[in-house]
Amino acid sequence: MPPTPQSATDLVPHLRQCGYGDDQLALPFEFNHVTVPVVAFAGKPWNSWSACIAAVDVDGDSRTSAAQVNTLGVPTVFVCHSEIFPPPGGWHKKRKRRAERFYDPVAAKELGIDENDL
Repeated sequence: MPPTPQSATDLVPHLRQCGYGDDQLALPFEFNHVTVPVVAFAGKPWNSWSACIAAVDVDGDSRTSAAQVNTLGVPTVFVCHSEIFPPPGGWHKKRKRRAERFYDPVAAKELGIDENDL
């Protein structure tokens, strides 16, 4: 099993494998006094119309962390945490007004991931 991403920037190689080039990745991206470690865009200009994926590090719970990028308008936010997969609070789908949980958290050891590898 591949190692679990420990931080948002650990997802960059995976985004490149999905076809995002350097001209589509902002590392980091700043807007509205918010700094997002990784944002993948469909193209330029880099704005809410072209934003596709954001990756952030967990800050509190995953819903709060995902909500920090609401105004960017990305449909997909990966919230990375080094010890739990998915992050505390579970995974959330972006909705018009808030994030909605669709997957509960699972401890890394339950997935067969050695915590010493995290």
